[in-house]
Amino acid sequence: MIDRVALIGLMATGKSTLGRALAQHLGWTFSDIDDVIVDATGHTVRELWEREGEEGYRPREAAAVLEALTTAEPVVVAVPAGAVLEAEVADALTDRSVLVIWLDATPATLAARVGSDDHRPLLGSDPLAVLTEMAADRRDRYQALADDVIEIDHMDMEALVQAGTAIVERVRLPRPDDT
Repeated sequence: MIDRVALIGLMATGKSTLGRALAQHLGWTFSDIDDVIVDATGHTVRELWEREGEEGYRPREAAAVLEALTTAEPVVVAVPAGAVLEAEVADALTDRSVLVIWLDATPATLAARVGSDDHRPLLGSDPLAVLTEMAADRRDRYQALADDVIEIDHMDMEALVQAGTAIVERVRLPRPDDT
C-alpha cells in the first residue's frame, strides 16, 4: 500500500507548496527536507553549504530524506533537487510504498521564479545557466524514479495543487479516517 508521496524536481518547481497542500488534503504529515535540516542544525542551507561544501551537505540531506521516508505515519516529502543523485535515496524512492511525483519545468521558467534568490547556494550569478546544467544532469534520474509527472511551466500554484491532488485521488491513497 502506498503511504508516502515523494515530490522530486529541480528547485522552485513548487515541491513545498504542493507538499503542504497534499499533506493537508490527505491528513498526512508533511516533511520539507530543507526545513528539517534547518530545524536540526539551526543553520540555513546556505550557511551549511558554505561551511561544509557539497561533500559535507549531501550526506546530511540524504539522511534526512531516508528518515522522512521511513517514519511510521504516512507522509508527503519535498525531496531536495539533488538528493535523488544519492544511491540510497534513489533506492528508497523505488519502494512500492512510495508514490513519486516529478514536478518538471524548463530552466527558463525556474530561473524566472528564483530571480536573485540568495538563499539558494548553487545558483551563483547565472541561475539560468546553472539550472540548465542541473536539468540536463538530473533529467534521466527524475524520469526513471517518477511514477507520474506534472509539467508546471504554464501552471500557477492553484493549478499545480489541483494536478497533484488529481494524481493522489487517482491512486486512492489511504486517509486517517479510512481505518
